[in-house]
Amino acid sequence: DIHIKEFNPGKCAVGRYEISYFQFKDAWIDMTNWIKEKKLKTSGDSFEVYQDKSSSQSNGKTVIDICIPVE
Repeated sequence: DIHIKEFNPGKCAVGRYEISYFQFKDAWIDMTNWIKEKKLKTSGDSFEVYQDKSSSQSNGKTVIDICIPVE
């Protein structure tokens, strides 16, 4: 299912991770823990931005930014 979603401009907490497929959950847990530690309030839908594609040279890892809108 593909659809268009509009985002309101604003601040995001962004964490960059170089991870394998099996590390996505841990990366999200790390980001949500960081948000809690900093006592930030979330303000919208979170999303991922993929910075590159996995390849044999990257040992199956990909670089992503986890973006969580905050107030």
